Parts: sequence; C-alpha cells; structure tokens
Amino acid sequence: MRPAASLAILLTASTGCAMTVLDTNVVAVVLPTIARDLGASFAEVEWVVSTYVLCFAALLLPAGSIADRFGRRKVFLGGIGLFALASLLCGAAPSAPALYLARGAQGVGAAFLLAPALAIIGHAFHDEAELARAWAIWGGIMGLTMVLAPIVGGVIAYGLGWRWAFYVNVPVCALLGSAVLPLIQESRDSEARSLDPAGIILFAASMFGLTWGLIHGQAQGWLSPSALAGFAGGFAAFIGFLAAETNQVRPMLDLTVFRLPRFIGAALAMFAYAASAQVMAQLLPLYFQTRHVALRDRHADPAADRTMAWPLSRIPPNPCARAQCCLSR
Repeated sequence: MRPAASLAILLTASTGCAMTVLDTNVVAVVLPTIARDLGASFAEVEWVVSTYVLCFAALLLPAGSIADRFGRRKVFLGGIGLFALASLLCGAAPSAPALYLARGAQGVGAAFLLAPALAIIGHAFHDEAELARAWAIWGGIMGLTMVLAPIVGGVIAYGLGWRWAFYVNVPVCALLGSAVLPLIQESRDSEARSLDPAGIILFAASMFGLTWGLIHGQAQGWLSPSALAGFAGGFAAFIGFLAAETNQVRPMLDLTVFRLPRFIGAALAMFAYAASAQVMAQLLPLYFQTRHVALRDRHADPAADRTMAWPLSRIPPNPCARAQCCLSR
C-alpha cells in the first residue's frame, strides 16, 4: 500500500476515534447549560454522561468482535450513522429523560465507531515499525483532541447553545462517512467463526452492572441496595464471562494476553490515564462553571461570602502563578 493511502486510512480511522473523545469532553463543558435549560438537578444531569458511559462500556468489546465477524468497514459505517442519528436526537431532545435515551443510543454508536476504527488501523499497517508510527500519530491526534475539546465546548456553549454540541457531530459524521467509502476497503478476520453470544451478553452485563454500581455508589452511598446490586451482578457476570471465554476455541477476549508483562503494563497505564485525565476532563468544567456562578452571586448576597469561605479556602493556588514565583527567585 502506498504511504499516502496508508496515511489517509490512518487519518480517517483516527478521526472516528477522535469524535468519541471530542463529544465526551465537549458535552462535559455544556452540562451546566443543559441543566439550566432543561431544569434538571445536578444528580439528574449526571445521567447525560452516565447513560452514554454505560452503553459505551458495555458494548465496546462486543463491537470489536462483531466487526471482525461481519466486516470492519461495514460496522464502522453503521457506527457513524448511528452516532450521527443519536447526536441529532440529543440536540432536539425536549426534556432531560429524552436526552438520556438519546445519549444511550449515542454511546452504542460510539462503541461501534471506536472498535472497528482501531481494528482498521491495525489491519492497514503490518510492519512493526510502521504500526508503531501509526499508533504514535493516532496518540497525537487523541491528545490534540483532548486539548481542543474544552475550547470547542466553550465556544459552542456560549456562542451557539448547548444543542449545537450535538448537532455539530452530524456534518462531521457525513464527511467522515464520505471519506470511508473510497478510502477504506472491507476487511474481516478470516479465522473468525460464529459470534460468541454468551461472551457478548456476559461482558455487556458485567460492564453495565459494575458501571451502574459506581454511579449509584457515589450518588446514594456505597452500601446502598442499588450500588450493591450493581456490583454483585457485575462481578457475577464477569466471572461467568471469564468461564465462557476459557472454554471458547476463538474467544472474544484472548485471556492469554494477560500473561504478557508488557500488555499488563500498557493496560495499567491506560487505566491510570482514564481514571485521572478523563475524570478530570469531565469534572473540572462543571466545577469551574459552578464556582464562577457562586462567585458572581456572592456579591448580590452578603451571606454567600460566609458560605463560600470554606470551599474557597480549599482551592489550591494557581500552579502557573506558583511556577512564575519560583522562577523569579
């Protein structure tokens, strides 16, 4: 394959991956605006993110297995179409519950967008050095997307309105789909046999249950019946998933990779990144906007000064200012 064609495939697939990252972080910026416009509480608006995460986490691994079986290009196009349709429904949502349902569909679309995109990149580059460069470029695009997402979200929230945080995905998906058709050839795993329905159902149930427990644990208490039921069901389904995959000739997840130290190290590093950077990207925009409103309102209400004193005392100093102070010494 010519270098130009390989680069075009890489950029097209990477754009599909970047859309999932961009959407997640842009939506985090507009959450306070969504809450005010739809009259939702903080606990309610959290489900705008939670329904997306539930469906995305539950279907990401099954989406990769389905793409290998039925064709990566076909599933990729299906994911793009579903993501675009769900984005349109999110932007037109008349109420918070309607937005939750549309966000769940968007999470399904994101899973069927990301998984085949990663498989397409892996299939397009066979040489180890070329594959390493491809993943380096992919990582750079993901990092740039993380940097630009808050800026894009701020412009959309205060210039166009929160609904455009979803509407903007529609033309991008249309352009991406039009690029996929001529650039990416169909590919599938020639050794893939029938689907692993037990593995797909058990993995989806385990991710759904564990994510449900985490969401309800921090909202209602870690020992609440809802959280405990989620954790119990998630762990039980995960054990069943491990048993099902052990007995499969062609499992959806090859458990032998967990014997490789380099794979375990990479998985732990990715987990640490997701648990820190991604969580921070979700919560910081909400924190800063909420704090801005509180600081603005305290001038209208003298009692707010006393209310704000304790949380403001716990805000760490500006790290940039601290660095400048150290450099000036």
